[in-house]
Amino acid sequence: MIRPLRSEIEEFADQTYGIAIEHLLAQNHEKRHQAICQASRTGNRGAFLPALSKVASEQVGTIIRARTGAYLEAFSCCGVPPDIQAEIDLGKFAMQVMGGAISGLRGDLALQSQRTRQPSDPDLSLCHFEIGKSGHSALREGILRLRRQQTLCRLQTPVSARASGGSPQVGSISDRKKKRGRPQTIPEARKTRAMELKALGATNKQLAAELYGTKYPTDRQRRNVPTILRYHQRRSERASTPNHTRKTDPPPARS
Repeated sequence: MIRPLRSEIEEFADQTYGIAIEHLLAQNHEKRHQAICQASRTGNRGAFLPALSKVASEQVGTIIRARTGAYLEAFSCCGVPPDIQAEIDLGKFAMQVMGGAISGLRGDLALQSQRTRQPSDPDLSLCHFEIGKSGHSALREGILRLRRQQTLCRLQTPVSARASGGSPQVGSISDRKKKRGRPQTIPEARKTRAMELKALGATNKQLAAELYGTKYPTDRQRRNVPTILRYHQRRSERASTPNHTRKTDPPPARS
């Protein structure tokens, strides 16, 4: 199975979010217009701030949830579980949306003050609290949905796939580390042939190619050549030496 790149998932999520945000912005414009009309009917200029603040807080939560849904759909279509980078990007996006909503609220109040020709210097601390509360609530919900889908993907992975390394991960993220395996077994015939080539003046690269049976040996294989041949030579000398000559006499007793 081909592992998708992180950039491909991000691009798919951006396209999905771009389609969803068009409908959300149209609905939000209609709600904002209705809130301004209702506040105008009351004849109280202090009614604009609560009405616009409510619309802005609802818009923040809706936009963050739309972005979360785009991430979930992108990871689901690519067949990989959501990663930690998606949670980080979602958190940054939520902060940008909350900041943009507060800035837009200030602009709406300034525009309304110019239309009515009345000075307006309201206290926006309550609006900041409502927008922040709505945004952080939607952010926590989004992170929980991402982690839930990640858990479901792991549970739905077959047992054979888990044993072979689990579900495919995103290509741009660090690949799985190779586990340390058993050392390669080299036949004795190859070692003997390498000893003959060494006596003829062969290089370590040629000896490694003979030992490991490869045309292009790695640096590690070339560095292993002296150690392999040294142990092979010692083993050959021990095998050719009789048993009685290998035993040393006990040291003489000290007088």
